[in-house]
Amino acid sequence: MSQPNTLAPYEQLKSSIYANVGYALLDNLKLNLGGQWHRFDHLKAAPSGVADSDSAIDGLVGRAGLVYEMTANWGAKLLFAQAYRAPSAGELGANSAVVLGNRGVEPEKVETADAQVFYHDADYQVSVTAFESRVTNLIVRSPIPNTVPTQLLYVNGGSATFEGLELETEAKLLPGLSWKGSYTFQTNRDENKHNNKTLLPNHMAKLGLSYDFGTSLQLSVFDTYFSAAKAAPTALLVNPPAGGYHNVSVNANYKLNNWLGVAKNKHMTFTLYLDNLLDENFYYPEFNRKNINTVPASPGRMLFGEIALEF
Repeated sequence: MSQPNTLAPYEQLKSSIYANVGYALLDNLKLNLGGQWHRFDHLKAAPSGVADSDSAIDGLVGRAGLVYEMTANWGAKLLFAQAYRAPSAGELGANSAVVLGNRGVEPEKVETADAQVFYHDADYQVSVTAFESRVTNLIVRSPIPNTVPTQLLYVNGGSATFEGLELETEAKLLPGLSWKGSYTFQTNRDENKHNNKTLLPNHMAKLGLSYDFGTSLQLSVFDTYFSAAKAAPTALLVNPPAGGYHNVSVNANYKLNNWLGVAKNKHMTFTLYLDNLLDENFYYPEFNRKNINTVPASPGRMLFGEIALEF
């Protein structure tokens, strides 16, 4: 049985112009300024029963940054950036028994401030970043009163503020052996000062080792860790909770050139990728309708292979 279309054929034009300029205020102090003008038209040929509109939404977002080199190895950055997310076609024009689009939805807006201190040399890199990001005009689904079953309408509602710290490291430990790692802590609150309303984990870490066995074979192992996520307070407890988990992956690349006797300037690479090495069962919060607590997020251990040819 075919499913009915929830979005009629449509046309939409999106345009933007971006400019950026950099200037050295001092020998060791650089200023960067940029901006983007954007415009998008509402949907043309709207779904039946929804009036067409020729109106458009436009605006200007900007960015500014200062980079200060304290020494040849140490430096600091201050960054401020604005961005936006235009509503999707579904958010503007969906027409189903469950959710309806809203032609009056405006773009989500984001403002982010970063402060970073970093160190780098030939073998080591490390940086610490503090950030704050505020999202306004959030596009959310709001219940329509007196509809049975309850229908949802896309509207602009509320805001969210994210704050956190991020540590990133990279090092050459031995000849052929390198390390990459990062750790992020984030917390968030809504416009009513309620914490962790997005259900996202507060901690995430990535650790990896990579080793080059000569010029033909490279082997990498990465562990990505997410702490426990939250569940919507009204969700039914149907599945296991979204607890913390490790996703360990292994990636191997082997150049077949020497083995096959083909030209060395045209690589032939065989890749094996093993995902979820520990075969963990993990779950994500069901943040779409929030009717149940979690949904399965992994099919288990997976192995992928690929052969890439250069012409």
